[in-house]
Amino acid sequence: MTREPGPRAGAAPLAKWLVGCVGAVLGLAALAYVVVAVWFAYAVPAFFDRPQPSDEQVTLGKKAGLTRFRLQEALKDGKLTDAEITWAAGEERRMEREGENHRPPRLVVKYAVPGKKDSFRCVAFAFPDGLKAGNRITNEQLDDCPF
Repeated sequence: MTREPGPRAGAAPLAKWLVGCVGAVLGLAALAYVVVAVWFAYAVPAFFDRPQPSDEQVTLGKKAGLTRFRLQEALKDGKLTDAEITWAAGEERRMEREGENHRPPRLVVKYAVPGKKDSFRCVAFAFPDGLKAGNRITNEQLDDCPF
């Protein structure tokens, strides 16, 4: 005697198909995990092999960052006065206004190197979009001080 298919007979192939799909997704997820783990094992040790910046570079970077922040604050009103430049950069500085050598305005600041007597580094702060409120300020360390 043969059994007649009941109402549940159509569900078995669907269940097998779903189990197969779930298995395939889990297999792909496991493969992706292994690929990412191998990539991290290769990439992360190389990340820590970078040379550490010297204390001089760290200190100069902090001083330049503070100066750039103060210049941004002083430029919020759209003007940069000599008093604001002195507040932001100190006394050891030189401002090159627009029109000189057809370059954007630039401020060169001289910083004393900590721990070294009579040793200085200069950083140039450029205003590529001019001296207007909200414009960006870039900075770069110079090889030698122009003053």
